[in-house]
Amino acid sequence: MKAKRQYSLFTLLLKRLLVAIFIFQLFRIFYWIYNSNFIEVSSSEFFKVLLTGLVFDLSTIAYVYLPFTILSLIPIKAQKTTKYQHLLKGIFLTITLLCAFANVADALYFKFSKKRSGVEIFSMLSDESNPIGSYFINYWPNLLVILGFVLLASILYVSGAPSGQRSRRKWYFYLIVAAVLFISARGSIGLKPLKTFDAARFVDASLVPLTVNTPFNLISSWQGSALQDVEYFEQEELNTIFTAERNYFEPKISTSEPNVVIIILESFARDYVGFLRKTERYTPFLDSLSKKSLVFEHAYANGNISLHGLPAVIASIPNFTDVPFINSSYQNNKIANLGSLLSKVGYTSHFYHGADNGTMGFQNFLKISGWQNYYGKNEYPNYQRDYDGNWGIFDGPYFQYFAEELGTKESPFIAGLFSLTSHDPYPMPEEYKNKYKIGRLPIHANIQYTDEMLGKFFERVQGESWYNNTIFIITADHTSHSKDEYFYTSTGNYEIPIMIFDPSEQYVKPGISSKTVNQIDIMPTVLDLVNYPHSFFSLGESMLDSGQGYAYQRLNGVYQIISYPYVAEISPSGRYKFYKRYKDLLEPTFGLFQEEFEIRRNMLRRLLAFIQVHNKNMIDNSFYLEDEVD
Repeated sequence: MKAKRQYSLFTLLLKRLLVAIFIFQLFRIFYWIYNSNFIEVSSSEFFKVLLTGLVFDLSTIAYVYLPFTILSLIPIKAQKTTKYQHLLKGIFLTITLLCAFANVADALYFKFSKKRSGVEIFSMLSDESNPIGSYFINYWPNLLVILGFVLLASILYVSGAPSGQRSRRKWYFYLIVAAVLFISARGSIGLKPLKTFDAARFVDASLVPLTVNTPFNLISSWQGSALQDVEYFEQEELNTIFTAERNYFEPKISTSEPNVVIIILESFARDYVGFLRKTERYTPFLDSLSKKSLVFEHAYANGNISLHGLPAVIASIPNFTDVPFINSSYQNNKIANLGSLLSKVGYTSHFYHGADNGTMGFQNFLKISGWQNYYGKNEYPNYQRDYDGNWGIFDGPYFQYFAEELGTKESPFIAGLFSLTSHDPYPMPEEYKNKYKIGRLPIHANIQYTDEMLGKFFERVQGESWYNNTIFIITADHTSHSKDEYFYTSTGNYEIPIMIFDPSEQYVKPGISSKTVNQIDIMPTVLDLVNYPHSFFSLGESMLDSGQGYAYQRLNGVYQIISYPYVAEISPSGRYKFYKRYKDLLEPTFGLFQEEFEIRRNMLRRLLAFIQVHNKNMIDNSFYLEDEVD
C-alpha cells in the first residue's frame, strides 16, 4: 500500500483551510442560485463578487476556525496519533456545519429581509414565540443541502498525520502565522477592521449581501454597533438644512383630544395592496377603507424587519445603526415616544401584540421609552384556543379582543396594535384555509385573511361611543417577498401603505396625497393632529404640512433618501448616486434636466444633515428635548 504523503504542520493546516475557503465560495454560489430572482448580477460582476468575497471569507475563517488553527499547530507528539487527527477533523466539520447552517438559513431569509442577518437574529431566535421547529419542517430540503456541504468538506479534508521531521520549523513561522491570521481577521492593514459595508467600495450596493457571508455579518454587527460622530456642516448651516425640533401647536384651534389607534400590519407590502397598485390584489377591505381615508401613495418603511418598524412608527427612530436600535448599545438611551409625549397632555397609552410577552424586545422598548401599558400573550384570555401554533394569536380573534379592550379605555387614549398572522410560516385557522383565492406566494392568502379580519374589527367598533372621536392610522412594519423584481429595488424594497382614517372627518379629510412620507413621520403627524402644545424632538415631519416630503433608509452601509421619484444614495466610501425611479419600473433613470441638478444638491445635503443630526443625538443620548422626558 502506498504511504500517504507527509506534510509539515503548517502545510497541512494550509491545505485544510483551503478546503474551508472553497466551501465558503460554494456557500456564496448557493446564496445566489437560491435568490437569483431577487439578485441580478452579470457574469463579470459575479466574478468581482467572488474575488471581493474572498477577502470577507478569509476574515471569517480566521475568526471561526481559530480553535482548529491553534490545535493544528501545537507542536506535541499527539499530533501524529489517529485519535488527535480525528479530533481535529471533528472540530473542522463542526465549525463548517455551523457556517453552512448560517449561510443556507440566511439564503432562505433573504427574500424577507433583503440583507444578510446580523446579531439581531439571535434576539429573534431567542423569543419563545419564534416557531423554529416549524421552519425545520417547512424547509427540510435545505437541511440536506447543509449536510451536503459538510459531506463535501469531509471528502475534501486532507487526512493523515503531519511528519515530525517536516514540522520542525523555527519560532518565526508561528509569528508569520499569527500575523497572517491577524491581518486576515481584520481584512486589512488599516486602522479600522473590515466591515460589511466595505463591500460597497468594490461592488454595487445591491450585491453586498452576496459578497459577504453570514458569519462575517454576525461578527461585524456584533463588533460595530457604535455610530460615527460626523460633522458635515457647521451648526449654523446645519440648522438651515435640517432640524429635529418640531412644534405644530396652533393656539387658535380648540383641542378636542381625539383618541388615536395605530394599526401596524405584519409584512403588508405595497405589492399586496390593491388601492396602491391600482388593480385588484389581496386587500378588498383596505381598498374600500381607502376611499374614506387620506392615503399617501408614496409611503415607505425605514427598515426591513419588525425590529426596525416599531421604533420608527412610535418614536421616529429610523434604522441607521448596524443592528436594530432595540438591540443596539443605545437601547437604554432616553427616548420620547408617542406614549410618553401624549401622557403629558392626559392620554393613556396601550400597546397590543398577540405574541409572547417580551417578543423581539418590544415590551422593554415600550416601557423604557415611556409607553404605559403593554398587552401580550399573557394578558390574552383564550390563548390555548386561539394560538396559531407558531407566533401567537390568530389575527381574527385578537382583533376582536382589541376591539373589546378599546371599549374599556378612558378617553383620550392612544393604542397600538401589531398583527401576526401574515408572518412566515403563514398559519391559518382551519375554517379559513381554503377560503381565499390562490396567490402566487403563500403569504397572499394570509394577507387576505388579515385584511378580512381588519374589516370585522371595524364592523365591531363603528357603533362604539369612542369611535367617531378616534383617528386610525394604518401602516405596515416592513415589506416582504414578491414575484415582481421591482419590489427588490432600492425603492420598491420599502414601499408600504400609510393611511389615515377619521370617521368624523373633523381632523382629516379623505383624499390622496402625493407627498413622500415614511414611518418616522407618523409620530409628528399624530402630535400635529392632536394639536400637541409643546415642542418635541423628531427626525420625521408631519405628513399634513405643506413641506417637501422625504423618506430615509440605510442598508448594507448605504444611506438613501427618497423624494418621489428622486433617489439619492451615499455609500460608505463617500460616493453618491442620484437618479429617478418611477413606480413599478425596474430600471432607474439617470439623465437629468437642468432644473433637477438643484434637486440633487438639496437632497444630498439633506441626507448628510439627517445623518449628522441622527448620529450626534444618538451618541450624546439627546434624542429628545429637555422637557420631553422626566
